Amino acid sequence: MVAADGTPLPDFSLWLRVASPSEQQHRVVTSDRNGRFTVADLPQGELSFSTRASPHFRITGVQFAPEVRDRVQLWLDLGSYEARGYVLDADGEPLPGSRVSLTWSLIDGAVQSRSTRETVTDAAGWFLFTQLGPGWHTLTVDAPGHRPARLDHYVSSGDDLAVRLQEDPS
Repeated sequence: MVAADGTPLPDFSLWLRVASPSEQQHRVVTSDRNGRFTVADLPQGELSFSTRASPHFRITGVQFAPEVRDRVQLWLDLGSYEARGYVLDADGEPLPGSRVSLTWSLIDGAVQSRSTRETVTDAAGWFLFTQLGPGWHTLTVDAPGHRPARLDHYVSSGDDLAVRLQEDPS
């Protein structure tokens, strides 16, 4: 398991789901101090990995066959970066209670890693996402009575975002 910048993730746990025609299994796998893990006694088939808490990570497309001893790198959107800012109406007034989602994805061959984080703005329209990896993320904002907004944001610096929503005339 590695962070978005390629550094190993020690002591990180994911739920492993095995989907095979004969059975479905769920197991917890935890990386060692070098970010590595092993799993014994798996049936052949597709594997997926995920978290059950926020932030939600999901990794799909991992194929397992007993005769193949390939190593698979699981990428996770973790790091020391933040995405933060304000949600405002067209007049620049804060929109408290706006729902803000942040998504990330990375494709490495057949393996796809995704993350989803969600929050709600405070009374000042402020939102904050922490422990992000660097790179492109998609921010989606919804507020009652306003048109949703979606923007791509490159996470690398500490700049505050200002997301202005237009009123929904309907």
